[in-house]
Amino acid sequence: MSHTNNLDKDGVRQIFTSSTPAKSIFMSDMDNITDGKFITTDQNDAESKTEGPLKFWRVKAKDVHYGDNSVGKTIRLNLNAGGGLDKKQKHTWKDKPGPKFIWTPQDS
Repeated sequence: MSHTNNLDKDGVRQIFTSSTPAKSIFMSDMDNITDGKFITTDQNDAESKTEGPLKFWRVKAKDVHYGDNSVGKTIRLNLNAGGGLDKKQKHTWKDKPGPKFIWTPQDS
């Protein structure tokens, strides 16, 4: 994977070159952040915003409670470019050894 200074169609700088074959998903194309390819896994509220030519989503964090009784914030947003959200999830982060994909092999 190599560094790049390429800008995508929304004017966002691509830090690394895409894998081949690559699938492209743009936030500016999403009418709803849970529209097929995106999902908020912990029901976070999301609001579409625009600043100049850039469209983005502002996602509200929720409290998370840790075992040491401390409290933090969490936002979980899964991107499944392979269309895996249309199918049953195959793995979780708890699987040992760690899976190469969560939903489908096309997501990796």
